Amino acid sequence: MPLKRGIKENIEKLSSLHPMHQKISEISTYLNDHYHMKITLEKVAKHFYISPSYLSHTFKKITGFQYKEYLQIIRLREAKRLLRESDEQIAQIADKTGYEHPANFPVIFKKITGITPGQYRKSYRT
Repeated sequence: MPLKRGIKENIEKLSSLHPMHQKISEISTYLNDHYHMKITLEKVAKHFYISPSYLSHTFKKITGFQYKEYLQIIRLREAKRLLRESDEQIAQIADKTGYEHPANFPVIFKKITGITPGQYRKSYRT
């Protein structure tokens, strides 16, 4: 699954069209600022005073992404940056980017990118 650039910018452009677009823009900003924490759909919905089912449906309709998929993109983007720019251990990067179980991070990373975090890091270091 390739990462899409400009997701946040596209959502911000839509925010002026409808009040819920503004809310999704705020939620997008919140996710970009808090991706490193455990932020479930339910917690975010409660934080923004909307129902989880409505958030899920509306988020997908406006962004084109499921909530979890969007959060995964944000976390993966940051993990890739840290793999390229730091010497931190992969488990530390997993923890810093919000993966609850660092041992699962390499599996998720490979499933999405096709290579392991170590291979990704090495490809930028050679």
